[in-house]
Amino acid sequence: MPYASGRVIHDADAHIMEVPGFLEEHLEAKYRAQVTDAVLSDYPYVEGGRNPIKRFEASMEAAGTSESQKQRFYCDNFIDLMGAGLAPELRAAA
Repeated sequence: MPYASGRVIHDADAHIMEVPGFLEEHLEAKYRAQVTDAVLSDYPYVEGGRNPIKRFEASMEAAGTSESQKQRFYCDNFIDLMGAGLAPELRAAA
């Protein structure tokens, strides 16, 4: 990814980023049966469910995620990503 050159990126996003119809047009036939119609469709759905933050927080709680790990995930990753593009007073991790 050219835009990420020289940056550390911690990515937990597993979304398919192709435009609608991309997989149907380009996916080899031998793999087509392994991909569900939900993945191939543009069917509207609520992104992340009704309360994705609550579900995510509950999963971190169940996994025993520490406050410092949450800080790294929620805040420090953003600071790393933005780098010099972030105002100096916002660059210091809490």
